[in-house]
Amino acid sequence: MAHQRLRLGLGALLASALALFAVPSAGLAKDLYVSLGDSYARGSQPDRTRGDEGFVYQVPGLARPKGYDLEVANFGCGGATSSSLIATVGCQNRKVVAPGERPYLDATQLEAASDFIRENRERVVLVTVVVGLNDLRPCLRSATLPACVAGRAEQAGRNVGQIARALRDAAGPGVPVLGLAYPNVYLGAWVRPGRKAGHRRAREMGTAFRRYLNPALSDGYAEGQASFLDATRASGGYGTLAGGREEGSFGRLPGPVARICRISWACDKADIHLKRSGYRLMAELVAAGLPRRQAR
Repeated sequence: MAHQRLRLGLGALLASALALFAVPSAGLAKDLYVSLGDSYARGSQPDRTRGDEGFVYQVPGLARPKGYDLEVANFGCGGATSSSLIATVGCQNRKVVAPGERPYLDATQLEAASDFIRENRERVVLVTVVVGLNDLRPCLRSATLPACVAGRAEQAGRNVGQIARALRDAAGPGVPVLGLAYPNVYLGAWVRPGRKAGHRRAREMGTAFRRYLNPALSDGYAEGQASFLDATRASGGYGTLAGGREEGSFGRLPGPVARICRISWACDKADIHLKRSGYRLMAELVAAGLPRRQAR
């Protein structure tokens, strides 16, 4: 009996010791970074490989010096528009698994992400949204592109306002909710066959980003208490196409075109996605939008 009591006593002591060690481990759980949006949120590439080099996956390394240890929860869906993010149930364009992907079959992207944020509110420290570029794609076939863009940009602005409000409500007042613009990849039309038509398309889409899409997105995010990060400006997309020339892989080009050729696949492959350097630019904007944290 004495031996049995001794064994029971040692067992209880061991259980207590393990419990003591288990308490701090819960405090070591990583901060959660929630990503919403389209193929840019997934870091897609022209060959459809997994997007490890996308901006979402570059943010954790850039955020570490500010005191963050981030784990990505990615709800992005290739081909998403600002409307589908709100209204489309499930994601039909997830053939390639993205790191940190969170599947959702019976909810919209916004519902799934908002529910996840609420359930993990104590750990969520960052939310990003990148959506709106696919909203403009039908306009590329329109004979009245400026009018088409103006209308679709206005709707996108209303949608991102709704998206930002839902995410702010889920995350609470202290979490950065950051909405991103895009580098103007349509400037790549400048180098495609049919130079005259390509130059016209590049100019038209430059106006579309500067005058319609980005102001609408900026206003929408602000209305929803989210910050707007202008990746078009950061990539030089507002520069004049009539100014000086820079040397690029396609010869001497207007500065904005040369830069978009360097950071995206728009010139090499007529693809709207970014190279690692382009996604890096977006990741740097996100990291800069994070406040420095006190050591825990």
